[in-house]
Amino acid sequence: MLGILRCITIDSLGGRESSVAAHARNLTDCKDGIGDCDHSKLTPSETGEVNLARRQLNVSDCKNGAGLLRSFPADCSENLEVAAAEHQRNAQNCENGWDECDHSKLTPSEAGQTVAAEHRRNISECKKARKLATTQN
Repeated sequence: MLGILRCITIDSLGGRESSVAAHARNLTDCKDGIGDCDHSKLTPSETGEVNLARRQLNVSDCKNGAGLLRSFPADCSENLEVAAAEHQRNAQNCENGWDECDHSKLTPSEAGQTVAAEHRRNISECKKARKLATTQN
């Protein structure tokens, strides 16, 4: 009889551990915005944690220009820190000659730096072309 009681206890504990693990997995899925997330299984405290984590992921996506915007009601343009990161990314894109560049958003100083960088790239390309032409003759 003791053996049967022990099996029942282990089975019931195993089920509880499995339930705890499933709850932890659900909480992680909700925080990360991936996988299956059942908000109805979260405590009010966990819901607050999830909202904070999702907001932080959204801000991170906005700063990095990831474009994922994890279906959380936060507008990238409303966050000054994000707006500054977007501006910096645009200035770097322009200075590097990359496609995602909006010259109209550059400050006069950044516009001057972009023109100087474009000039340096043009000179460099001309030198490469001249060197290539010289070595082929």
